[in-house]
Amino acid sequence: MIARWLMILLFPILLAAGCTTGGQEENTMETISGRVIYLERIALPPGAIVTVELRDVSIADAAAKTLASTRFEAEGGPPYPFELSFDAGAIDERHTYALKATISLGDRLLFITDTHHPAFTGGTHELRVRSVGGSVGESIGEPTGEQTAVPASTLSGGDWLLVSLGDERVAPLSDGSRPYLHFATAGRAYGFGGCNRFTGRWR
Repeated sequence: MIARWLMILLFPILLAAGCTTGGQEENTMETISGRVIYLERIALPPGAIVTVELRDVSIADAAAKTLASTRFEAEGGPPYPFELSFDAGAIDERHTYALKATISLGDRLLFITDTHHPAFTGGTHELRVRSVGGSVGESIGEPTGEQTAVPASTLSGGDWLLVSLGDERVAPLSDGSRPYLHFATAGRAYGFGGCNRFTGRWR
């Protein structure tokens, strides 16, 4: 009789314990590490901020979705080491993911990555950023006659990606990147045509 009552009392306790154990959430957070570098022999101004983002770049002709980001103040010269935490449970194996790095001062963009950096290649990542040129708002080129200077903020500060040519849509390359054109200050432009890089002057 005593054993029967003990079983009646213990059953709900064991059931509750089993529900508690099964309800625990699995920690799916992981970390990507690496460093951000640039080759220009210049020093960053005080207060410059390094930002690294993990982005889903799977959908063509659409803005990349940022899954995680980290930002910190640049101290000293490059390289600038980083660690980026992300939720591995949000990663879809069918999608393409890339890392993007920028260095900015306030609202002014100073450096940016201009090539595709796959996020999940294993090991430590090295993200090379390139200077976008002079300060935002600086005049570009040397206008003559009736031409007027174009503010740098109109075209500079990022890459112009090729998404269509005439009436034909242009698909991303096999690595997920696209041909692009970048307008820098002092009338200089550079980019990537899908096979070779190019540089020149514009007005």
